[in-house]
Amino acid sequence: MNVEMETNSRNARGRGRPPLSDGVRQRLLSHARELLRSGEQEKLPIRQLAASAGVSTGSFYKFFPDQHALREALAMDVYAELALILDRTLTQAAERSVLERVMQMAVSYVDYVQANEKLWANLLEFRRQYRDSNALAVEAENALFGVLEAELDKLEGVNEPELRADLARALWASVHGITVQTVPNSFKEDPKGDALEQMRLIIDAVITRYSS
Repeated sequence: MNVEMETNSRNARGRGRPPLSDGVRQRLLSHARELLRSGEQEKLPIRQLAASAGVSTGSFYKFFPDQHALREALAMDVYAELALILDRTLTQAAERSVLERVMQMAVSYVDYVQANEKLWANLLEFRRQYRDSNALAVEAENALFGVLEAELDKLEGVNEPELRADLARALWASVHGITVQTVPNSFKEDPKGDALEQMRLIIDAVITRYSS
């Protein structure tokens, strides 16, 4: 009798849907990323995403209650992805000068934005709408700025934290502005090369100014 009850108990626990996992969440994000990359949809259709990931719409909402939550998750994914790329870039450029290390970061940034145009646009739009109200995004942005600040800290003329932070944000803004303006609008045969040359002019001027 006890054996029968134990068997029935195991069977009861085995029925029903399996618990949702991080793997399901990541699968949903992956499908959303691909749909966003295609540029075919301004809004991400939740029913379509749920079906493509093999879960119910109700299960989808357990991970992402609304479009805002989904867009936020996609933005945070991009922040994390770019942070890993910059870290890998600096590791590969370990023996180079500060100028070359910062330039390599700029190259990685341009490459990422070009390869992930729609994902990056989603992040920028998300930040525009929720500029100061999203603590996770602010923290992620500060972490990216911190990577650049750490490089500038190696310069003899950059001793004050406030100056280091201002320079990092100024350089980041310059690189971003040149990426979104020059790359798609350059009249030169090599738009990316044109953009990187402009970036080098600015980065070199800043690093030379604060090298001693």
